[in-house]
Amino acid sequence: MDKKNKRYRVVFAITFYLLGVTLFSVYTYITTKQEFTEITDKKLLIAAHATSNFLGKDFHTNLKGESAISFEKDYQIAIRLLAFTKEIGIEYVYTMIQDSEKIRFVTSSPTDEELSTGNYEKTYYSIYPEADKAIYESFRTSEVRYAEYKDRWGDFRSVFIPMVSTDGTQYVVGADVSIDEIKEIASISALRAFLVCFFLGCIGMPLIVSYVNSVRQELRSELRRRFRDHLTSLPNRSSLIYKLHNCDSPSLAIVNINGFREITNIYGSDEGDNILLQLKNRLLYYCEKCDRDLELFRLHSDEFAVYTEALL
Repeated sequence: MDKKNKRYRVVFAITFYLLGVTLFSVYTYITTKQEFTEITDKKLLIAAHATSNFLGKDFHTNLKGESAISFEKDYQIAIRLLAFTKEIGIEYVYTMIQDSEKIRFVTSSPTDEELSTGNYEKTYYSIYPEADKAIYESFRTSEVRYAEYKDRWGDFRSVFIPMVSTDGTQYVVGADVSIDEIKEIASISALRAFLVCFFLGCIGMPLIVSYVNSVRQELRSELRRRFRDHLTSLPNRSSLIYKLHNCDSPSLAIVNINGFREITNIYGSDEGDNILLQLKNRLLYYCEKCDRDLELFRLHSDEFAVYTEALL
């Protein structure tokens, strides 16, 4: 009888432990998905505002009828938007207008398949029948909306930002990332949590707590990686776009090196990196000595930006 009770206790303990590990894995999946979704939302917001700046304030003026934008112009814009989405690592960017009760595309980044197969169709003024209700809400309330929805192109996490052109035309800028990417990262974190907890269960909870902290640290590192330049550790282009979006009257100075490409071609990339670090240090010294509140960003290659909310 004692042996039977002992066996039951062992089975109960193992079952309780596995249930705890499973619940912890589910918790890790949910929290990881939430945290990465927050990171993704910031990225989408930056991408949508960058798209509006990329197209220009006057792009959506005088959009009257299907012939307002030619096929050639529509195609050229689509190619440039596709290159932009690849550079920042999202699926799609696009703009839309509301025509009565219909949502119509003004422009959009295409898919690689559309271009490779030669089946590209004009985006401008095409109807978007699967438009999510969040798009209509954005038009109606003039407020930013986030949504997770499915259409013919896939499942997406999206942001919709209402804007107004110089002639008063209301339009919405959208940016998408694949939900599968968010779920995959959360699933990997959950699986790792399950395996590690199972392996370390006999050692004790301190290691489990340490692992949870490490997962969170990885997420923080991922956020820093997306908004910091890896060579100089300065804020990058995405950080600057976010700053510009949240400042009413910013001032900006762009600094670059004449003939930098020739220098790297002759002396190599390592010497080029050393020169960039020296330039960074000199610019930081200037920013610190200046009586204004200046912030330094690295934009691309040898291009730096000095930013302030006061006049330079």
